Amino acid sequence: YLEKTGDKSILEETAPFIKGEKVSFGKKETWVGIPNVAKEDSLYQHAIKALEKSFRFGKNNLPLIGAGDWNDGLNNVGKEGKGESVWLGFFLYYNLLKFIDIAEKKKDNSTKKELIKKKNILKKALNSCWDKKWFIRAFHDNKKVIGSRKNKEYKIDLIAQSWSVISGIANKDQEKKLIKSVMNLLYDKKNKTISLFAPPLTEKTKTKYGYIQGYPQYIRENGAQYTHAAIWFLEALTKAKKPELVEKILETINPIIKSNTKEKIEKYRVEPYVIPADIWKEKNHMGQGGWTWYTASSALFYKTVLENVLGIKREKNKLIIDPCIPPHWKEFEVSYQYENTTYSIKVLNKSLTGFKVKKQTINGENVKEIFLEKNGEEKGIIVTL
Repeated sequence: YLEKTGDKSILEETAPFIKGEKVSFGKKETWVGIPNVAKEDSLYQHAIKALEKSFRFGKNNLPLIGAGDWNDGLNNVGKEGKGESVWLGFFLYYNLLKFIDIAEKKKDNSTKKELIKKKNILKKALNSCWDKKWFIRAFHDNKKVIGSRKNKEYKIDLIAQSWSVISGIANKDQEKKLIKSVMNLLYDKKNKTISLFAPPLTEKTKTKYGYIQGYPQYIRENGAQYTHAAIWFLEALTKAKKPELVEKILETINPIIKSNTKEKIEKYRVEPYVIPADIWKEKNHMGQGGWTWYTASSALFYKTVLENVLGIKREKNKLIIDPCIPPHWKEFEVSYQYENTTYSIKVLNKSLTGFKVKKQTINGENVKEIFLEKNGEEKGIIVTL
């Protein structure tokens, strides 16, 4: 919200906390009692407390995974309070970078100093999680490494690789190696799918990961394609400027591409106009869509395609156009409405690179920046790659 609008006043808006029964150690949840409304505080302070909640680090100086991070199917990895999440470390690092800037603008030097300290601790810890060709995913309570090349199952995890790039932790050499590893080990060229992790967990698995082991192999989180994760990898590819791979991952997600022939429809078996949460890879259900309608991946897909693939972003009073499209796309058009002004955007991929803006014009005049206006006029923007 701050990046899009520049409206800092939202940080001073107040909201209450609620206070309920504390969950005792070893107990997963509590349903007793009704929470009470506690004191109010600013949104800024709410955000700081949310960050501080994540500053519970384990022996490897990474955030504790608790009963699961993004993947709640890993609910047994940290049930003893020792398991750590590498992915959550990338995600926290990414948010710290943004919030350090907010604290600086608010002249909150003590908070800024503490956030920088935690950021530096995390950066060192995350760099130590490089596994020669990709980043590991997590540490179990029993110290077992999850997502390592040494594992027979769960060798490589997609969201850890994606967020290492999105967060900026991965250097260029690591970026190149991990993307190659993902495409070799998780991407299925024949069936146009990309797995959440591989290989899947089996009945022979001794380590207890959680309820993810209740799913058959290659169904839902257990080694199938998970749309949310695939979209994060799509974003990572745009940040790494890999336009030739962008199209391949778009094909693993886009429901229209998944169902534009009778043969594909019979394989996909879900609505061609709805994003599914998952796509199965089990041999008898290869390419079949899973749960539809309920997933937030639909909004994330729209946002990622618009802002990262087509590269159209609003930053305060500016419109930034920085695409990363498949190299063979010759052009695309977008109508962008800002208040009462319509911007007709046309991007010409004359270089066939899919990225690198060479020139942009508004109504025929060369411009370095595009400032958004509220004058009710129609403006024609042409961007040349």
